[in-house]
Amino acid sequence: MMTSPDAIKEELEAQAHALGFDLFGVAPAQAVARPEALTAYIEKGFHGEMEWLAREPERRTEAPPRYPNLVPESRRIGEAVACPVSPFR
Repeated sequence: MMTSPDAIKEELEAQAHALGFDLFGVAPAQAVARPEALTAYIEKGFHGEMEWLAREPERRTEAPPRYPNLVPESRRIGEAVACPVSPFR
């Protein structure tokens, strides 16, 4: 049985919300279109306390990004976010 990408995304989003995540999204596993924008963002200190973002920024801009658990053939990446103080709750 084939399941459409939209149906899979909807199911993943429902599961993320059921687990208490506030946001869920899916993005292409491809190079960042403007890597210099990430560099400028970090240089201006906009990353705040997210020090992990400033480490190895080149790793976050290549295609696909190098994440230890990412399958090399991945075409999409799903992310779920839990906000301690969330306007969505």
